[in-house]
This record gives sequence, structure tokens and C-alpha cells, in this order.
Amino acid sequence: MEEKKRPDESISRVWFIVSSCLCALFVTLLAVWPNMPDVQRTSIFLLGCGCFLWLGTSIQIRFKNRWMALPTMITGIALMLVALGAISPGELFDHAKGLLSK
Repeated sequence: MEEKKRPDESISRVWFIVSSCLCALFVTLLAVWPNMPDVQRTSIFLLGCGCFLWLGTSIQIRFKNRWMALPTMITGIALMLVALGAISPGELFDHAKGLLSK
């Protein structure tokens, strides 16, 4: 007897809303309170990076579009680095311009 394949069930919009809100929260926390202890800043940075990876994965699962999922993850991690203060926005654009010109 032939087994019926279940159609791909798309994930709910709630996954996008929750991950987007958490990403915004973590970026805001890093940007607004720069005088936090290093342990807290590092924890918030890692949680924010995880949320951006979660958001990109949700995009990949729902839309099956790597061309949107991968830039979302990369841009999110770059944004977290800027919010952390590890690189300045100008340095970020210089690095991006260098990568695109190659």
C-alpha cells in the first residue's frame, strides 16, 4: 500500500513575531545600556545572535528561500556587533564594501 505524503505545513507567523521582537529587544538593550557588566553584555549579544539565527531559520522553513534567510542572519549578527560596540557602523560599511567589490 502506498504511503501518503503529508504536505509541508508552514510555520505560524507567531514564530516571526516572537523572534523579531526578541531581536529588537536585545539590540535595544545593547545600544541603550552600554555600561552593563561584560558578562551581561556577552550574554545579551549571544542571545541576540541566536534570535537572528532563529529568524533566518524561520524564513528558510516557511518560504524555502536561502537568498533571504542567509542575509537576514548575517545582517542581524553584524547589527549585534555594532550594538555591542565591537565595530563602528563606518567600519561595518567599509568591510561590506570590500566584500562586495571582490
